[in-house]
Amino acid sequence: MNQPTNTKTRMITATAELLQVQGYHATGLNQITQESNTPKGSLYFHFPGGKEELAIAAIEAAGAEESQKIEAVLNSQEDIGDAVQAFTQLLAEGMLNSDFRKGCPVATVAIETSSTHESLRRVCEQIYLHWFELIEQRLLMAGFNPAETRTWSTLILASVEGALLLSRNQKSVQPLEIIGEHIKTLINQAKPQHQPQQNFSQLNSVS
Repeated sequence: MNQPTNTKTRMITATAELLQVQGYHATGLNQITQESNTPKGSLYFHFPGGKEELAIAAIEAAGAEESQKIEAVLNSQEDIGDAVQAFTQLLAEGMLNSDFRKGCPVATVAIETSSTHESLRRVCEQIYLHWFELIEQRLLMAGFNPAETRTWSTLILASVEGALLLSRNQKSVQPLEIIGEHIKTLINQAKPQHQPQQNFSQLNSVS
């Protein structure tokens, strides 16, 4: 990916990367300006609130990028079980490509700051809620009852987030592979027999 030329964008991009790899407290302003190749004075020009304001912008950007990937992969397969498994495969590929340095772009900060930085907690919460919505929408397309979608989306997202943590710790994508296979089996057993295939086609035609 080409290096962003805009100073503010470079700061956000570098911060998002550092937060994903090492978390909020280990990421310092000097490191951010060094990694983004920007003067420290411009950091406070663009982000008067300092590190926390910059971190919020970085998490929002990373969350939006991840949302696009999640939506695309969930809509890449007509079968809902295959779609969920493709989701875990995408995450496994990202883990391998980063040599297990990067997990969820939100989880590290969410765990680290949820009890100490309310503004960061709220941002992470909103991103997770959007991911829930993306999964719920895909389940609805597959014919699941609206009353069931939050339960299933919670099971899927919580399982995936836990598998990401284990995969990163173990330096193995096996937890993600296991979760992907078993959720596929469970969801295919539970899905309605007659799925609204036309809705799926319509969604992909406008995506």
